Order: sequence, then structure tokens, then C-alpha cells
Amino acid sequence: GGAVQNNSGNVTIQGSSYFTTNNATKLGGAIYNAAAGTVNLIGTTIFGNNSDIAQKNTAITGGAIYNLGNLNLTGNTSFYNNSATTDFGGAIYTSGPTTISGTNIFSGNTATISGGAIYSTVALSISGNAIFENNIVAGNGVETNGGGAINARSNLTITGTRTGDIAVPVV
Repeated sequence: GGAVQNNSGNVTIQGSSYFTTNNATKLGGAIYNAAAGTVNLIGTTIFGNNSDIAQKNTAITGGAIYNLGNLNLTGNTSFYNNSATTDFGGAIYTSGPTTISGTNIFSGNTATISGGAIYSTVALSISGNAIFENNIVAGNGVETNGGGAINARSNLTITGTRTGDIAVPVV
């Protein structure tokens, strides 16, 4: 993680938090959360910058967040212009239990292979108001799997209001 790396603890970030211009050479441009870890983001959290694309977070996978453990986003969370430069999850890559609730904006995030905003290999729950706009999968190779907004490889539960496109594979 370019800003936070959690290998096994419980990390809670509460209040107004901004993660901009972070870069990880591999996983999680702003936050890396290992399988034994839990990350709770509570309140107003902004990843990237809506008005300045140069202030985005970048990583090979998980442009803003790479999660293997437990990830809970509660409150107002915004992901602007984050980028997974080689793989999956322009804003979030998750292979651990993930809950997103409140008002969440995913805008202008980019992944090369799949999941412009979110790529999830496990159950994903989104509740509240979720806005997905201008998230793209930019790759043009045979491995491009779509999901401009979300590519959910497992159960996806959405309650509340959602705007955007979602790809759920047929198994």
C-alpha cells in the first residue's frame, strides 16, 4: 500500500481522510490489507481527486485499495480517477469480505483487465446510494473481462440506489 499497509491488525480511519497521489509498485495504491487484517473507513474518505487527474492513486492491482482481509467502508466514500495499471480493480480489488455502505461515488476509475471501479472475487455487499460513472476497462487484449463499474466473481448484493453497469459472470 502506497500510504497504509496492514498485515494483521485492525486499522480504523475515522473522520475526513484524503488519499491522493499514492503509488504502490504492486498492490493497493493507497491501502494494502492482508488476509489477517481488518480495515474500517468511517466518515468522509476521498481517494484521488475529482478535479485533478494527476492526483490519482495507482498500483498494478487495486488502484486505491487492495484487500485480502475484511474491508468496511461506512459513510461518504469517493473514489476518483484511480488506476489499476496492469490488472484488476481500478478503485478496489477485493478477495476478502467487503461491505460498502452510505453514499459512495466511483468516478473515472480505470482497470486494464477487469472491474473499472471494483473487482471482487468474494461476496460483496453495497447498500445506500452508490454512484458509478465513467469507470472503464481500458485494456484491449483477450483477457479483458469487462465490468466497467463492477466485476463480481461471486455473490453481489446491492440495496438502495445504484447507477452504473455491472458484470456478473455466468458460471
